[in-house]
Amino acid sequence: IYSDEPDTPEDVMYLRSKSGTEAADAVHIDAAQSPRDVVAKVMRALRKMDEPTKHHGAVVATQHCSPRNRASELSPAVFAGYLQDPWYAILAEWDEMEFDDDEEEAETAVGEAEVQVLVRRGGDESFSMVSWLMSQHDERWLIDSLNIV
Repeated sequence: IYSDEPDTPEDVMYLRSKSGTEAADAVHIDAAQSPRDVVAKVMRALRKMDEPTKHHGAVVATQHCSPRNRASELSPAVFAGYLQDPWYAILAEWDEMEFDDDEEEAETAVGEAEVQVLVRRGGDESFSMVSWLMSQHDERWLIDSLNIV
């Protein structure tokens, strides 16, 4: 979902139909947001995928992807489809989320950061960890990749 995914016909058609400003206007990205703020915003949006409009959560997620992240090129519908995969489903199905206090938001290098979030579904005994790797672009924190453990 976040790197080296093949282009689908839906992706190609979506990209052809978009002008540069239309995609940028879909979601406001605040330069004052910290990496943790961005992760929280994306996680909340994915949890309520179709509120206030269909695929809104996917729009928020893809607009917060960095140019290094192939998901930034996906249409919201295709991105939302990836969340049906059992591996990625936890991103939209979590009932409890907390930031890993053992791993405070850490800048791994100048302009790069890692944020770790613990998530679980209701009834699950254990948490899954989602590790978000981020970088700054035009003074905004954007998502380069994620890893779910």
